Amino acid sequence: MKGILCKNIMYVILISLFSCQNDLTKQNQELIIGDWYPIEDINADLTYFHMNGYCFGENGIVENKLGFIEYYCTEAYNFNYPFRDYGLMYPSYYQLDNVMRFHGNFSTYSVNCDTLNIFDPSIKNWNSKIISFLDKDTMLLSSNNDSIQEKFVRKTYELDDSRLFNQVIFYSFQVGDYFTRSKFFILDCSGTFICSERYPNWNNIFSGKMKEGEFERLELLFKKADLTRVISKVDSSYNENINHKYYKSIMSSFPPLRYFYVTFVSNNKLFTIENPFEDISFEEKEFFWAYLTGLFFPEQLQFVTKTIHKQERIFSEFNDFHELRFEKQDSLLDLYHTERFYLSILLENAELTNVEFEPLYILKEKMESKNKIETDGRYFNFKKNGVNKTLDIGFNFIKENNFDKEFRIKTQMEISDEEYIKRNMKH
Repeated sequence: MKGILCKNIMYVILISLFSCQNDLTKQNQELIIGDWYPIEDINADLTYFHMNGYCFGENGIVENKLGFIEYYCTEAYNFNYPFRDYGLMYPSYYQLDNVMRFHGNFSTYSVNCDTLNIFDPSIKNWNSKIISFLDKDTMLLSSNNDSIQEKFVRKTYELDDSRLFNQVIFYSFQVGDYFTRSKFFILDCSGTFICSERYPNWNNIFSGKMKEGEFERLELLFKKADLTRVISKVDSSYNENINHKYYKSIMSSFPPLRYFYVTFVSNNKLFTIENPFEDISFEEKEFFWAYLTGLFFPEQLQFVTKTIHKQERIFSEFNDFHELRFEKQDSLLDLYHTERFYLSILLENAELTNVEFEPLYILKEKMESKNKIETDGRYFNFKKNGVNKTLDIGFNFIKENNFDKEFRIKTQMEISDEEYIKRNMKH
């Protein structure tokens, strides 16, 4: 009799335990749904700054805001939380140098009792963490084998359906031990994509059509980052520093070992951020989620079509777009690399016209170029094989962007270089 009673008690305990586990699993599965934003826990000794965030869906799909990144060295610098070295607690070039491959932002997840399992495609394995909730809007994630705890708050967004930008252009420049590499790519709201990769001895240029919704996905990330507000803060700091415009020309001639630009185009108006890692506060975590996703975008794009081009086919008359600049008498307009790339695309797709116009500027491909391209900002006239051609890009590139206010006086060195080149051309 006692044996039967003991067995019954054991059954009751097991059923209760199983029921509790099911209740906890169901509760955590419901609570975890939504966007989660990382916050700092001032009481955590090892927490300096962590960047990652998540969005958990009801369908078992999770969005890793930083993305799943495969590194050359897993113990070296990376973007993943936590940054334990106080001196390197923010994202920087060091993490980018260590990136081998970007595996996208989406994967699968499951919740079992107090355990969150996320499949990490960068390591081809499941990553497990202990999950708990302080309340319905505060979540804690703890590593099984680590004392560090990540803290998140639930985030909701009020977004409109208006177009934030029509195109976005990314540029990266890196000097390696044995080569120099530069990469441009432009994403258009129409779904088209153009990429240019340049090495010392070759230039790979291709264009394609993205899958439906790819551009909107990136745009949504920048909307969640409140890009307009971020840009206004950067623009304010640029206006306070009147020398930053001249910095463009210096960077063109003496670029650092690594450099990055991003340009947003909205209705033909451009705004360029010189270097997000220096110009944007790392408190703007959502901006960096969007920016890093964009920076690695070509690696995860699924093309409907993809066409390889020779350089002369893409840029035709304007092959050396890296050095495009405007001149007006004794003054110059310096452009960022992304702005030059955008202008070269406009010129390639421009319409031939017979419109006559009054030239205000000279567009040069490089300082020593013999090509004389006259323009008023919209129409571009030049000679090829003795024949005059005029191209219409459809709007005034200079006036639309208030570039007419950004011309600067040529330096004495630039004037001397031009005089030297002219003398040598005569010979």
